Amino acid sequence: MRIRTRIWNALHLHSRLRILTVGCAVATVVWGSSIIERADAQETTPVTAVYPEFSSGMVGIASGQTLRLNVVNIGGPTVSPLPCVLLLAFLDSDGKNVEQKFVSLVSGKAAFLDLEMRNVHGPNRAEVRGIGYNPLLAGGSIPQPVSCTLVPTLELFDSETGRTTAIVTDFVTARH
Repeated sequence: MRIRTRIWNALHLHSRLRILTVGCAVATVVWGSSIIERADAQETTPVTAVYPEFSSGMVGIASGQTLRLNVVNIGGPTVSPLPCVLLLAFLDSDGKNVEQKFVSLVSGKAAFLDLEMRNVHGPNRAEVRGIGYNPLLAGGSIPQPVSCTLVPTLELFDSETGRTTAIVTDFVTARH
């Protein structure tokens, strides 16, 4: 009788462990998927610029046009292996983020961010400005590497033909 009881207890313990293992696996999957959902949400959450490295003035964009924020790192007197890390963004007239993209530029490299009118909420015309900054260095307490000499331009072109309509080179920089 004791042997049967021991076998029964062992089998019962094995069943409880199996149920516990399955329960832990389900809890891990549910917990993991909630973290992934939160991570996805964070990727699309706009980052607010406190002190942009550079900013254009307001520029109008209309239906059928694309606005491109270009930036090139022309480097400095000393070449650094550290890249310039920037968030390029377009802000509307209320300062709200319309489009953004992280870029990493070593000396001599360029990057861009496009904004098409169809991605802007509102009527057939909107006013936006282009900015670039490193959100990790916001506040100016840590400067960009010495080899980060950034030259931004803003280009407005016809979305269908690619023909440039206007180029803006006058930006306010953090060094002013």
